[in-house]
Amino acid sequence: YDRDWVPNYGAWIEEWETVSSAFEQHAPNLSIANCIDRTWERTDCYFGGSFDIPMEEQFRIERGYVRVDRFALSDALSETNGNYKVIRANHVVEGNNNCVNVHSPAGSLIHDDSGSTVRLSNGDVVRTKLIVDCTGHETKLITKDPSDPSIPGYQIAYGCSVEIDESQVTDTTKFGPYSKDSMALFDYRTDHFPPDSPELKHAIKNPTFMYAMPLKDNKVFFEETSLVARPA
Repeated sequence: YDRDWVPNYGAWIEEWETVSSAFEQHAPNLSIANCIDRTWERTDCYFGGSFDIPMEEQFRIERGYVRVDRFALSDALSETNGNYKVIRANHVVEGNNNCVNVHSPAGSLIHDDSGSTVRLSNGDVVRTKLIVDCTGHETKLITKDPSDPSIPGYQIAYGCSVEIDESQVTDTTKFGPYSKDSMALFDYRTDHFPPDSPELKHAIKNPTFMYAMPLKDNKVFFEETSLVARPA
């Protein structure tokens, strides 16, 4: 919490309402329902070029989507009352998992019938009922099956917020092929690459998708995502 949250977060509106309701049930003084900065009533997807789907075909989902206001969410979760506490530090658990429920050094992670005690790398000791481990494949908290030789898959995304020059645009209800009143959730199309080009061959072998979040006026957030790749 000592740095700005960089990732861009989005969710189906029903998911966000469910999460918000759960937070309020467990921590009545914590409200994140209003931590959104944009809502779209529908989402659009484009899968043209795959399975003989025409490039221009649009698949519209009449389902709401929201963009999370990560700054408001960070502020809301930073508050502390008697029901919960958020650790305001970016530290990892000190211990390493050796086998089932055995960690070293001694006392770095202890589980019992009422919760867990965790010692962080900065020396802080935290008592909690629930640990949410977000460290992914490299987690130190669990032991993986040593007989599994699989290479982990990684999801990588690159995004940017842009302002579009609309001085020569006649239809300002759209930006390029996308509608400003919809969230473009998936665009897997590759027709912008030259035929038989190395870029097209790479895209076919390692598919990625782009999504576009129209924000306010001529501002848009774009992000290209590799859903899973080995290596990243």
